[in-house]
Amino acid sequence: ESRFQCPWEHWAMRLVIRPNSGPRMCWDSLCAVLIFFSFVWIPIQAFKPESSAIITNATWFCAVCWTVNIPVSFLSGFNLEGVAELRPHRIAKHYLHTWLLFDVLTAVADWLVVLADVSLPGDSGAFVRLLTPLLNFVQLLRLPRLMLTSTSSVTQLFEFVRSERWVIAFQLVKHVSKILMFCHLVACLWYLIGSLRDEAGYEESWVLRNRLEGSSLAWRYTTSLHWALTQFTPASMEVVPGNAMERAFNVCVVVVAMVTFSVLVSAITNAMNRLQSLNSDRIQKMSLLRKYLRQHRVSVELTARVWSCSQLALDQSKQMLHSKDVVILSLLPMRLKADLYEEVHGPTLLQHPFFAQLAGSYMLLARKLFCSGVEEVALSRTRELFLAGEPGDRIFFLMAGQMTFTDTRPEIAGTPAAMPSAVTQGMWMSEP
Repeated sequence: ESRFQCPWEHWAMRLVIRPNSGPRMCWDSLCAVLIFFSFVWIPIQAFKPESSAIITNATWFCAVCWTVNIPVSFLSGFNLEGVAELRPHRIAKHYLHTWLLFDVLTAVADWLVVLADVSLPGDSGAFVRLLTPLLNFVQLLRLPRLMLTSTSSVTQLFEFVRSERWVIAFQLVKHVSKILMFCHLVACLWYLIGSLRDEAGYEESWVLRNRLEGSSLAWRYTTSLHWALTQFTPASMEVVPGNAMERAFNVCVVVVAMVTFSVLVSAITNAMNRLQSLNSDRIQKMSLLRKYLRQHRVSVELTARVWSCSQLALDQSKQMLHSKDVVILSLLPMRLKADLYEEVHGPTLLQHPFFAQLAGSYMLLARKLFCSGVEEVALSRTRELFLAGEPGDRIFFLMAGQMTFTDTRPEIAGTPAAMPSAVTQGMWMSEP
């Protein structure tokens, strides 16, 4: 394959952005903000808001960023079956077959919308302004891409969240945000249909009936949004359809709302059940312990000690998750699993001179050792790792926390060597 590489291949690889890296996540976050701005502002055009310098500058900024996104996509690596693809010609081929045409069309639409805001002379300006609704629709097509491409970025951000409760809370916020965004779109369409009374040939409309034509933008939008929210919830308001077209739109929204509201309630219910299930396993284990102590008539003093230590052990066991607890890791291919365990166990084991020399001379053997020769153990604060007299057939590395090593051999009793020694993170002990 190297025979077909372009001469600039090695030079271009220096500019390739790794997937899920910091720069890529920042760029994806910026793109998400731009898409959110477009999704909020473009439907607002139904209310015919007054133009401002802030909106004009934001429109120019969006057009520039989406134009820059095209060459950035040519330099952004992607994950393929667990392997990061960083070869520029492969990245270009992948982009050509996926999003290039879509990005070019939407970027052209952005610049045409910018030109529509500029006073173009003659028929050119009138033609561009005539195409503005179609161009705005093309811009809104970016929303499905945001939902597809932002999944990896959101997953990467969740890696920094340690609490499962916060993850569930974020998911609840995500579901509610989807409903609010859809209600925003429905509200703008509802006002647009109400304002097309003359074009459709109707004498009545909900906008005319509620005297909104001369009202402020805030009052018109909040009234439409209030109506949209009532279609998705068991609520009501004074706004009702005024003609057949509005009635038909209302019926369509109610049909969609029945499905959407059911899905939302189901998602919220599942999230609340997950919150309750987080404590169900702990409650079951402590209930079995209480039953065991009661059946064997353990003394009150010893019961209190066992109960306190058990609670502490359960709390500390949740803080560190081991590979044997994650069943899905066994389904990964060996190459990807070796990369994973090398990154997880390598920094600790390579502090030992023997393993550092082994990795330098026989890296394949060291990677195999990282996969199959390491076992993780979590200890509570008062639990012993090993006792005197046990066979020393393994070496222990301390990955987190602090331990105390005490030599209890009779021949060194009373000497400084018998004093407890502190074992800190990165140190090893019980070397065979």
